[in-house]
Amino acid sequence: MAHTKAGGTTKNSRDSAGRRLGIKATDGQLIHAGTIICRQRGTKIFPGQNVGMGRDHTLFALIDGIVKFEDRRNRKFACVYAEKEIKGKAKTSVKEEPKKVTEPKKVAAPKKSATPKKETSSTTPKVAKPKATTTTKKVVAKPKNDK
Repeated sequence: MAHTKAGGTTKNSRDSAGRRLGIKATDGQLIHAGTIICRQRGTKIFPGQNVGMGRDHTLFALIDGIVKFEDRRNRKFACVYAEKEIKGKAKTSVKEEPKKVTEPKKVAAPKKSATPKKETSSTTPKVAKPKATTTTKKVVAKPKNDK
């Protein structure tokens, strides 16, 4: 006897086409506004500066510029920077000189005063100062004027 029930033929056995997901613009590539940077399911890569996100999590450029992929806060971000910004950053980084390492300043020894300090005898006990007493005002209830 057969232990499984006979099944009918399936109608969904055909292979489906690929969805064409993935990175469409590489790091450092010059792109125009509206160009798709990445097609993805879910937010594997988050939108960064000058990048928008579609309802299917597709990332696209909002301005003309260069694509940069950055890692921040344990996440990957896709950013687009204008060419002027990139060139400006490169120029300033070239001009910067490495900071000179300075040695820590030596601390001068404390100056000794000309007059010697008076030594207090350890045999005299310290007496606590009496606490200042505060005076309190007496509040007198005023009688109410009844008409």
